Amino acid sequence: MNRNNILDWMQVGVLVLLAPLFIFPRVGLSWLFLGVPLILIFRWMKEGHFFKRTVLDWGIGLLLIQVLVTCFVVPDIWFSLPKITGVVFGVLVFYSMLPLLSKAKRIKWGVHGFLGMGGVFTLFGVVGVNEISRNEAYLGSINAFIYKNIVKIFPHHNWQLPGAEEGFNPNAVAGTLTLIFPLILIVLYAYLKKREHYYFGKKRMFFFVLMFLVVVLMGIVLYVSQSVGAWIALILTMILIYTFVKAKRKSFSIVLSVLFLIIAFFLNSLINIQVEGGKERATLGRKSLIRMRLWSVGFEVAEKHPMTGIGMNMLRRSDKISYKTAHSHNHLIHTVAEMGIPGLAAYLAVLVGAGIMCVQVWRKGKIGWMRMCVLGLGAGQLAHFIWGMGDTITLGGKPGIVFWVSVGLIAGIYDLSFRALY
Repeated sequence: MNRNNILDWMQVGVLVLLAPLFIFPRVGLSWLFLGVPLILIFRWMKEGHFFKRTVLDWGIGLLLIQVLVTCFVVPDIWFSLPKITGVVFGVLVFYSMLPLLSKAKRIKWGVHGFLGMGGVFTLFGVVGVNEISRNEAYLGSINAFIYKNIVKIFPHHNWQLPGAEEGFNPNAVAGTLTLIFPLILIVLYAYLKKREHYYFGKKRMFFFVLMFLVVVLMGIVLYVSQSVGAWIALILTMILIYTFVKAKRKSFSIVLSVLFLIIAFFLNSLINIQVEGGKERATLGRKSLIRMRLWSVGFEVAEKHPMTGIGMNMLRRSDKISYKTAHSHNHLIHTVAEMGIPGLAAYLAVLVGAGIMCVQVWRKGKIGWMRMCVLGLGAGQLAHFIWGMGDTITLGGKPGIVFWVSVGLIAGIYDLSFRALY
């Protein structure tokens, strides 16, 4: 192991040790954050740079500037600190991954780890989802059978995490899985069709069975989450990806997508689903009205603070949003409200940059399994974006680390495929 590798692993080791502090920051332990800049300064002295360059540098740099601006505009820095450290931690994870993804074998392990992260998150989602969502049983639906015979097999535990004191929100669980589920589906499809040039594991049957079991488990979690937005995002994404790969059937796919959205909207708007006790559950139409009200709040805030926003995590303090609702249910509106127009531009720059890398690897990449993986990772980003138009995991939110790992894998595959560009 050469000196550069040692520095890379040291940086990762420091982040692992400090991860609990980044995710659950404490005022009395804030001095421990100095461990990160010390490593970066040492790296600069030895190598002449802090991080490996990527096409996302300008977007991430602007995003960090807006995070710094937050520190000066919020009235209570400690209330915003979990979101601030969440973004910083995600960026550090992203840049720390890249040097370690310098070889094809390491990228394979990275993808394996990402899929394993999805499996672990799924189990945590089932165990830690809030009690109300976990115990709901819908009359006249297969949901009751799934809840009673599958979900309740897993023990329930509420970790009382800050921001999720009543347990995990099922929409947040479903939204995080949108980043991972498309990759697993595409991997499973490649093994099902026996397309060996797309394999990233030699034991075909083992990976096929493993991916199938993970797909079933994630599918159950997505179904019982009752996150219609996640369902629409995933189905629409897979149709769009199919259209992208099979360009000859573009018109059919677009028409099918539009029909699906229309049917999904009107069926959920017209049918009232009853829960136990005769209480009427909100339909998609009613939920849409609630979301539009929350969007208007976000727009009002953005109009008053266009350049700086009101600061990270501050929107949930609005009496029109509330602590429990937490956000404006649209990732673009929420970002511009809390981080201003520059923050939104930076966020979109990261997303667009990741998308461009995916397209270039798919079209010009020479290694089949890498093309397959980047297609799945890009599909996950697209599904997460679509889901985020009606819900959101805010920048700096705890599940947001999945987003940064996904972008890191995309950048690593792009770097290995087009290393001459750097």
